[in-house]
Amino acid sequence: MLQPGDDRKIFPNLAQAIGLLVALFAISLLLGAAYHDFVEPFQAGDPLASGAVSLLAAALLLSFVTRYKRLSFARLLHDSASSQGAVLVLLTLPVTLLFFGAMILLDDVAVLVNYVFPMSQSDIDMFQRLMSGGAASFIAICIIAPVTEEMLFRGIFLRSFLHQYSPRQAIVFSSALFAVAHLNLYQAVPAFFVGLIIGWIYWRVQSLWPCIIAHMAYNVGGYVVGLIVGDTSTSTGPEFAPLPLQILGVICTAIGANLLWKLLGPRPAGTEAPAE
Repeated sequence: MLQPGDDRKIFPNLAQAIGLLVALFAISLLLGAAYHDFVEPFQAGDPLASGAVSLLAAALLLSFVTRYKRLSFARLLHDSASSQGAVLVLLTLPVTLLFFGAMILLDDVAVLVNYVFPMSQSDIDMFQRLMSGGAASFIAICIIAPVTEEMLFRGIFLRSFLHQYSPRQAIVFSSALFAVAHLNLYQAVPAFFVGLIIGWIYWRVQSLWPCIIAHMAYNVGGYVVGLIVGDTSTSTGPEFAPLPLQILGVICTAIGANLLWKLLGPRPAGTEAPAE
């Protein structure tokens, strides 16, 4: 159990998490400026530069926070009573189906947001650059972002929030920070809802592995949708995915959600999150 006064283990609270997020942005800006000056110039959305900067910035921040909390990366990734193998075997298929399908459907939310608040040309250009880098785009979007973001938003923020706030508050707070971190309305709105579901999964299993897989599945779905509809959204921002893809999204979401609920279900009243 946590001992009174052991603030390092429950660090950060909400205000401190906001400060860490600001620090992450500052580190990213400094690293981006260094990359621009000493490696090669790049524009916002460049997948190679963005991936390298994001990875290094997250690594620096996570190294500091885990060292301060005296938290090993092994425990950060998995602190559940169930084995990693059992968690992966049980949850990989449900979360993959759910989040791949949900991305197709939540992309419609981004389209609706764009209709109300049309993208600027600079935003459109940024998203096009991010999607047009081939292997670099795939690695940045589907591997680097899911791993680093889950380690920070669920592995650090939500983990600590669950010891300080109610589960509902903790999940909402971490999801809100996750949404804000995207720095644009078109990703922030879907990201908030995705964060709620991934946060619920983390609360139930106390492992980042299904969260990372879920995030990867979601981003792979976004990558696929971007490749399919990209040519039709070059000047107006995101467009609705074709009907067959929408139907696939509904089917995958329904099957994945049903399987996940059967496996995890409602948490018994009064059950507490594991101690640090």
